[in-house]
Amino acid sequence: MTSQLQAINTVYEPNDIKKDVHLTFLPFSHMYALTLDVVHCLTTGTTMVILPRFEEKNVLEAIQKYKVTWSLVVPPILIILRESKLLDKYDLTTWKGMMSAAAPLGDDLAKSVEKRLPNCRIVQAYGE
Repeated sequence: MTSQLQAINTVYEPNDIKKDVHLTFLPFSHMYALTLDVVHCLTTGTTMVILPRFEEKNVLEAIQKYKVTWSLVVPPILIILRESKLLDKYDLTTWKGMMSAAAPLGDDLAKSVEKRLPNCRIVQAYGE
């Protein structure tokens, strides 16, 4: 767990605890979400918004409402975002980054989502 917390610092920009808001919807039973969302936010004092699961509309509403800056994702969620018909209906300009892990992420998928969300960069933690 401590190694994971140290590794996240190489990917995330330093948290600004007055501005950064992490959105989490991945299961806490998986080390990825437990360590890199829950424990990371608790140890840095960063605000965390918790949703019980990924539901496209609820996630997009939460990003807009709470001015989310970071979130953890898995590749299937990026596919949904790439194909989303709802994406353009929300102000997602505060969303500056996503980390994808738990499965390999193709560069083409990451770039296509970044094209739709120009303020948001996607980094891959799986296998790196």
